[in-house]
Formats: sequence, structure tokens, C-alpha cells
Amino acid sequence: MLRDRLEIAYRADPKDRSETETLSIPWIKPAARVRRALLEPSASTALSRPMESDERNRLIRSIASARSWLQDLVKGSVGDIAELAARENRTPRSIRMTLSLAFLDPALIDAACAGTLPRGYGVTRLMDLPARFADQWRALGLTRPV
Repeated sequence: MLRDRLEIAYRADPKDRSETETLSIPWIKPAARVRRALLEPSASTALSRPMESDERNRLIRSIASARSWLQDLVKGSVGDIAELAARENRTPRSIRMTLSLAFLDPALIDAACAGTLPRGYGVTRLMDLPARFADQWRALGLTRPV
């Protein structure tokens, strides 16, 4: 068995038991543990650690809620933020702050889902960012990945 190839033995004719053919494909087994590159704050000199999984899950749930609420407001199934706050048993301010997560740069959302945001970049820090995507990265002190 070769380490850089995948070989598959098969029969072209299932009735002919004696003759097998081999298909050989270049292939390398991917690493079992994938290392993720962590987004680094621009002015950071200390080593950064990735965000904790609980905080990442909270952020992803909050982004999903914000998008759902925005869709409800746009469709008109909820009249206003006060009605939405009553439905969700939250304050109108909490709803407004969370709604701002619906307007995050998709690259920030991808980084959050992949777990590559540094520790400390959770729900609270990502709320109420500027509308322009480039300004969001600048306000966070992060460099947008290419």
C-alpha cells in the first residue's frame, strides 16, 4: 500500500470472479487535527488565544436570533421593536443591541463560526459596530483575512 495513493480494486464484470482491475488515485490523508489560524489584533504584542467555545456558541446563537428578528420586522410579522421585545421577553434596548449583529461583515461571522476570533471578541464586543464592513474591522482592531 502506497501512502500517497488510494487504490481501489474492482471487477468490471461482476460475473467474472478471476479478473480484477485496480484504480489508483493520488491522495494524501488529511491531518486528523486541523489547525486554524487565529485572527490577531493589529496592535497586539501578546500571544492571542482563541475564543472559548461557550462564547462562540452564544455569539452564533445571537447572530441567528438577530437575523430572524430582522426578517420578522422586514416582513411585518412583528410591528416594532417593542412588540418584538415583549414576544422575546427582553428589553427594547437588548433587542436593538442584538439586532446590530444582523449587519456584521460575513467574514466576521465566518471567523466566529470557525473559532478563529481571539478571546474577548464575543457578543458584547461585536454589538453596535459601524455599518461599513471595513470600519467594523478597524473598530475591532483586527485585520480582515484575505
